[in-house]
Amino acid sequence: PAFTEIYQSFDAPLPYFTQCVIALSDTIQHHGLIGAILLSTLYGYYLNRLHPQQYWQAREQQIILQLPFCGKLIQTNILARVFRTLAMTQHAGIPLTNGIKSSANAAGNIHYYHSLIFTLRLIEQGTSLFSALHQQPLFPALACQLVRAGEESGMLDTMLDKLADIYEDQA
Repeated sequence: PAFTEIYQSFDAPLPYFTQCVIALSDTIQHHGLIGAILLSTLYGYYLNRLHPQQYWQAREQQIILQLPFCGKLIQTNILARVFRTLAMTQHAGIPLTNGIKSSANAAGNIHYYHSLIFTLRLIEQGTSLFSALHQQPLFPALACQLVRAGEESGMLDTMLDKLADIYEDQA
């Protein structure tokens, strides 16, 4: 409003961006309550009707994983949790298949859960952990290579610990 008066006194048009900001401000002032009620209603509908459905949870989690900064941080946290759980189960002498099930449940993300369950199925068919993880796009090359080194050296639990440390430090 003050800008508008100043520009009018100079007989000059407002810059386009400034015109857009002023128009947006006017719209919010005149229709903000209706917009807030509409957004609240839509959000409530999503939480009560759509969010409980697995399809919508999967979509939501996929979108979150693809966010520019936040997504990478969440992926790193999930990887840290998965590898820490696997390392702890290996240290405790629990079979790898049970450790993978525990890691899948601890992942907290439906995409990582399905990826780990698919990995479990491959391992049950005789595939190495490295090969099974290598087929999953959610697991970075570094993770696959350290798992491979751990399997080949007989120090898988140590490498899983190292991976968990790496991802915990990044998070």
